[in-house]
Parts: sequence; structure tokens; C-alpha cells
Amino acid sequence: MGFDNFSSAMSNNKTTDDPAEDLVRCGVTYIEFGLNNEHIIDLMFNYPIKKTDFPGLLAAADKAFGMLLRRLQYLHQGNEDSVRLNSISMHAYVHGLLTIMQMNRRIESSATSDFYVASSALQDNLEKMLGSFVKGLDYA
Repeated sequence: MGFDNFSSAMSNNKTTDDPAEDLVRCGVTYIEFGLNNEHIIDLMFNYPIKKTDFPGLLAAADKAFGMLLRRLQYLHQGNEDSVRLNSISMHAYVHGLLTIMQMNRRIESSATSDFYVASSALQDNLEKMLGSFVKGLDYA
């Protein structure tokens, strides 16, 4: 199952005394998993079924999201309002970066479009971008 494989990859990121860096590593792992398993990620997030019709699938998806919640609880020292809002923000940002990198891979390498040039820099600057995003999360 896709979510189980994803959770397994994410669980390889150990918790350290730097919760912001832990989140960056998790973001990188998410993107690497998505790039290496593009069709699985597509089925996980874009398949036209209700996960509630498949309790096992819903539980696996919830387990994966719970891993992000625990990282944010550590970062926000249990502030549940910040955890809830920032979990969605973090997920949307990381998934958006993955989508851009997937789009970039489908463009001829000889392309000179502004999008291709900008998105080509993403891989080399991924940790920096994720770090800046995490630092900007609301801790209140």
C-alpha cells in the first residue's frame, strides 16, 4: 500500500534536538519518495475514491499525516492551534514543491522557459527553501 511505504520511508527520519531541521529532512524525504514513486503518490492523493469507503486506506493515510503532526507538536511544544494550521501549510508547501519538480522533469532539458529555469534550481536549493518555510511557521 502506498501510504504504508510512504510511512516507512518517513520513519527513517530520526527525531533530534532540532525540530525545525527534523521537519526539513521529512520534507526532503517526502519529495524524494514522490519523485521515486510518482505513480504511487498520484494514486495516494489524486485517485477519485473516498478514502472513507476504505477504512484501511483511511487509517494508513491518517498514520502518515500523524507523523507530520508529531513533528509539529515537537516544534510547537504542544500548541495545538499552531500544530493544526501549520500541518496543512507544511503539507501543501511540500506537496506543491514535489508537483513543481515533477513538472520540471517532463520538460525538455534544452528548454529556456522562465518556469523551467526557475524550477530547475529547486533541487539544489530544496533544503534551503524548506528551512526558510519552516522558520516562517507561526509558533504562537
